[in-house]
Amino acid sequence: MFKQFFTKTMSFKMALLMPSKSLVSVCFWLLKVVVLLCMVFVVIWLSLRPKIPVFKVTNAYAPALDGLNSTFYRSKVSKNNSISLQFEISNPNKRIGIYYGDIYITLYSGHSVISSKPLPGFYQGYKISTVASVFADADQKTWRGVKEKHINLTVRLQTAVQYKILRSKSKHHFMDLEAYIPIGPDGRILEEDDVKLHRKV
Repeated sequence: MFKQFFTKTMSFKMALLMPSKSLVSVCFWLLKVVVLLCMVFVVIWLSLRPKIPVFKVTNAYAPALDGLNSTFYRSKVSKNNSISLQFEISNPNKRIGIYYGDIYITLYSGHSVISSKPLPGFYQGYKISTVASVFADADQKTWRGVKEKHINLTVRLQTAVQYKILRSKSKHHFMDLEAYIPIGPDGRILEEDDVKLHRKV
């Protein structure tokens, strides 16, 4: 009799310790739900993680260096001292808009500042490219110092952007970019491809 009682007691304890099949199924289902939610969260986070805008110089022209302007090569003086630059500003994001503050563009020849021009800020939707033109005024000293029939310019761009994610705006992100622009004897950019601006080092 004692043996039967001991056997029943042990069986009851083992039954309490061993989870039922239904409980295991529920736990397994909850685990799958948690894993699925984590995967969805990661996908949403990656899709809403903003990418920085892309700035490119697509065209540049300095009439003072134009080989057709024979007056410049005879007197080293040009009546047109301006430098025109054309930029392409692209938003690579899929679902994120970008608010640009005023964009400040500075041209350098070596360490000397040639000109500085601002572009007004604007809003840009996602997957959109915007073209902007800048006309910088250089003085005649810039061209008198050019001994060869070309010049290497440095373009520096500074602005602050905010990302529009759903209905909210991010904090301001400051951008300081630059690129080197070689201008040939015809007054035009020597690069065959667009020149992309990179973070200033």
